[in-house]
Amino acid sequence: MDLTAKELAYLKDKFPSIDINVLQDGSLHALILQDVKINTYNSKLLRHIIEHSPRLNRLVIRHSEFNPEPLQDILEAVSANQQIRQVKLTDNKLGVLAIATLIDNIPALPHIRYLDLSNNPFGDNGVKPLLLALRKQQGIELLHLANASITDNSCAAISRFLSSRNVKLNHLNLSANRISNQGVQELSRSLEQNRTLQWLDLSANCIENEGTTELADALMLNTSLRGLILTENNIGEAGISSLLQGLAINKSLVELNLTGNQHSATIAKSLAELDKILIRNACQRASVQRF
Repeated sequence: MDLTAKELAYLKDKFPSIDINVLQDGSLHALILQDVKINTYNSKLLRHIIEHSPRLNRLVIRHSEFNPEPLQDILEAVSANQQIRQVKLTDNKLGVLAIATLIDNIPALPHIRYLDLSNNPFGDNGVKPLLLALRKQQGIELLHLANASITDNSCAAISRFLSSRNVKLNHLNLSANRISNQGVQELSRSLEQNRTLQWLDLSANCIENEGTTELADALMLNTSLRGLILTENNIGEAGISSLLQGLAINKSLVELNLTGNQHSATIAKSLAELDKILIRNACQRASVQRF
């Protein structure tokens, strides 16, 4: 049963900053909350709204405050509404306790395909059990963990996650964390065997030439990755040269972003060669698709 106009008006009154996306038939399609304080009382209202919106596909809560109890209410509602595919809980200062609440509910969320937890400081202690739970959930296709205080200590867990046969992930965003060469070495091992991941964002980390060489070696064996974002790291001539060698063999990558790294005349020449290879891969992929 869809919400009535009166119920939607009441919701807007209680949450003035709410953004509601309504389909042509009047049913609720997306619910976006921003800059609100979610407490035990109004979380019950949100639960009712989520549970009684059968066409609701996307739930976004950002720049807001709530503790584990209201979060539990919201997650139980998401569990009850099997039509929801996207959940974005960004910029909410979610720590380890809040992530633990999410982890406890993941088994009841097999229908979620897109999970965005960016800009929350749960760190390594939160991401490791999260990935373990998501391995069992098996449905996540897009996972955003940007600016989540993730370090090299989590990269072995991320690598195991990407290497699992149960995982169908095709987009992974790890930008603006604290991943260095050591962590990239772990990630590269999983890229050698992963066959589902299509886009990987490692921008604004601490990756240097050594880590880039590990990625380049993995690209020689990887056949699924289409986009690799390495902007705002510290990659120099040696790293770019190794990418050239890796892409000479790789036939799947069509987008490689290296903006904001070291620059020199030699690097500029290498980047031009990389562009030619990416165009080659894109043309070959287009030909195969047409065939």
